[in-house]
Amino acid sequence: MASKLSKTWSEPLIRVAVNPLPGHMEIIKKEDGQISVSGMEGMLMDAVLTALGYRYELVIPADGEWGRTTGNNWKDAGNWTGLIGEVVYDRADLAWTWLTPNLKRFQVVDFSNVYHGEPMTFGITKPYPIPSSYAVFFPFDLPYWILIFAIIILMPLVFLFVGARHSYSQLLLQTFVLLAFLTRPFTPNAIRNFRELLDAVSKGHAECYMSKHCIALKFLLNSEEKYMKSLGQAVQRNNWNAIYYDDIPLKSTRNIAVIHRMGPKPRLLNYSV
Repeated sequence: MASKLSKTWSEPLIRVAVNPLPGHMEIIKKEDGQISVSGMEGMLMDAVLTALGYRYELVIPADGEWGRTTGNNWKDAGNWTGLIGEVVYDRADLAWTWLTPNLKRFQVVDFSNVYHGEPMTFGITKPYPIPSSYAVFFPFDLPYWILIFAIIILMPLVFLFVGARHSYSQLLLQTFVLLAFLTRPFTPNAIRNFRELLDAVSKGHAECYMSKHCIALKFLLNSEEKYMKSLGQAVQRNNWNAIYYDDIPLKSTRNIAVIHRMGPKPRLLNYSV
């Protein structure tokens, strides 16, 4: 919750900036034209403001963002977006939602005490089995395959030179070991942490999406951990921005990871490419 009240709290009506969010801040328009709120944050806001004796009207940012600067100088007009922008430019007296305090935001608005916190995590599409026609190539990386083919070409010449011979049983055993990968579909291991995620992204084996509204991207870009910063730079460079959408499951044959808060029933499910 952020505020920058230029009026006194004795006034009966205040303007509250909110972003509709299913399950958390739901705006309900009744038949008589009245607007009410529902959801966890909506009911909390209504209970607090009603108990304090205030009427309120809702202000919804056109861009749907939480609040970020669009330039290097936060004093420039029009520089703040979203809920923070509504408060900064006096279009609202109060912004009510889960807002993460940071230095730039502290310079322009005041925050309430922290009353909620959630860790960040990522979800990734379940790995698909590798087709059996390609499975024979999976045991080794490309450099090893180049070395193997070089050995296949050179070893007959070496055997011819030294006069070495192999029995048919040895040759068949070596062949069966390699072709064992064709007997059943092979499913790669799932990515389980951010280091593995960066490694997959760097090799082009995965894509990583996150909401541009989320403070996590700035956290990654400013992280002292090199691998976290590199992951944030990859997300920014490729413009991998996820968006909020209704309960449509993420279905893709590509390896797609979505960074989101570790909360109940996350709705950051659709992505834009």
